[in-house]
Amino acid sequence: MQTLPAPAVSTYLEASASIMDSLPPDALEPVSKVSGVTSWNIKEDSEHHAQKTPAPPSPRLKLDTKTLTRLQTVVSPGHATSLIAKTSNNTGLRVQLFRFFLALSSAWPAKRDQVLSSIVFSPNGPTLIKEVWRGWVRRASLGKSRTGIEALRDPSRKELWPPLLFLVDTYTHSLRTMTDDDFFLTGGSRSGTLRSQPLLLDEVAEFSKKILNIVFPLYWNEDQMNVREDSVPGLPSMKWETARDKLTRCLKAIHARDSRRKFTPEDHWLMTSEVDMQSFCEAAIFEERNLDRTSDRTLSKRQMAYISPRLGVLNNIPFAIPFNVRVEIFRDFVANDMARVDAPGPDGGAVGYHCTIRRNHIAKDGYDTLNGLGHKLKRRIRITFIDQFGNEQSGIDGNGGFKEFLTSLSKDAFDTDRGLWLATRHQALYPNPHSYARESHQLSWYRFIGRILGKALYEGILVDVSFATFFLAKWLGKQSYLDDLASLDQELYQELISLKHSDDGNIRDLSLNFTVTDNELGETKTINLLPNGANIPVTKENRMQYIYMVSNYRLNVQMKQQSEAFFEGLSDVIDPKWL
Repeated sequence: MQTLPAPAVSTYLEASASIMDSLPPDALEPVSKVSGVTSWNIKEDSEHHAQKTPAPPSPRLKLDTKTLTRLQTVVSPGHATSLIAKTSNNTGLRVQLFRFFLALSSAWPAKRDQVLSSIVFSPNGPTLIKEVWRGWVRRASLGKSRTGIEALRDPSRKELWPPLLFLVDTYTHSLRTMTDDDFFLTGGSRSGTLRSQPLLLDEVAEFSKKILNIVFPLYWNEDQMNVREDSVPGLPSMKWETARDKLTRCLKAIHARDSRRKFTPEDHWLMTSEVDMQSFCEAAIFEERNLDRTSDRTLSKRQMAYISPRLGVLNNIPFAIPFNVRVEIFRDFVANDMARVDAPGPDGGAVGYHCTIRRNHIAKDGYDTLNGLGHKLKRRIRITFIDQFGNEQSGIDGNGGFKEFLTSLSKDAFDTDRGLWLATRHQALYPNPHSYARESHQLSWYRFIGRILGKALYEGILVDVSFATFFLAKWLGKQSYLDDLASLDQELYQELISLKHSDDGNIRDLSLNFTVTDNELGETKTINLLPNGANIPVTKENRMQYIYMVSNYRLNVQMKQQSEAFFEGLSDVIDPKWL
């Protein structure tokens, strides 16, 4: 590649991108078939709550072994590095390079993370990200202010989209293993081989505002765009829906950093100047009320945006709407639901439940009497307490005793001595990752606790419990990454940070492989992070994948069943789309 003249490189990039654009999605290797060696196995947050029917497989190309072997060079780190070097100092080739990588990701998504890692974590990766931002994206007209639909679809702007979406992909990928220390340490370098945040903080703020100005109309004007069928100008293989998902993920990742340590101007994320909030509230409530109640639970955030533009904004970029407005909308959603739930029964009165609870067995009796109600827990609940002598007692609150019951139950259910919950060093709760907590009876308890907490939210009852942010993020479909590990396991976090900034010799000396070790009740179990992971050594080239996969295992995989059970119960009472 290095010996080819510029015209030949241009022909190669253009022809390769055109061929890949003509292929069906996943044609080279469906992502569902990917081995863990080449993919980081990212679960997209936009589809987290969807209960989807598997799509029919895309047509596969029937390729011989020799061709398949040659194709591996296209996604190899060396090939990516050569292309980046060969196209440097040539604006025309650079734009073709952006198109090439975007087309490659679309045709071969199973290799997407491998290619992005080769770009982002190469010695020149941070420099390339900075170059794309300062040379193309920052000065482009896209996103300088809220962009109209016609401007987004304007064919004359087709050269602006490849640099923008290439930057979005590479910067989002870099954030997965970028700690907050790295993110806020700008303009220099850390010890080791990997430099810090490639952009200055004011550049990140400007970049995020550009994305917001593009993404907001893509949700707000959903009904004016055929996002599922129409392609982005200059990128024939990329639908608007895919581009919007990419932009949204990047925006949310930057917003998460800003939420932890403010670096953007006041009201940076709000779109209040573009939308009348009163009309927005009324429209959102109307759209939610008119959704089919028998099917809305299966809708993903992407599908929600397609059906309801206002709910699309609230579910995908909620920070664009002021918090107090979102709270008002949430309470209205609940009030509308209460009106349906509390509709008079055959005798003219509201349908509810009466439960008898022994004061010295609140958790057990609560579980036995209420767990089976499921979504019917939304109805009115009246509690009669039984004291230690068998005498009936009324609750001390004016809510049929339920508030007192819920407060007492919360103290018991969230007690870390029960074995269902553990606490971080800041006393924030998260599910016990021990295999004991994944037994069917314990998972049933997680569902019950989720329903009870949902009932508290539904009734507006304050519960004194603090959850770890990496656990709460799962309900909103967000993935937890390296920086979240610090609150879970500080020692492991520091070890991974050290690995991230180690040189090649030190990494070899560690003799690491793609496995993790679990210690439970004195028994040690080795878990493969990849198929045959025990025989895959950690190297300088794949260390970022290893760091991500260890973090992912500890933060997501180990507590996946417990978290899903808890949020399944919570969602029986609080519809996820309300938040």
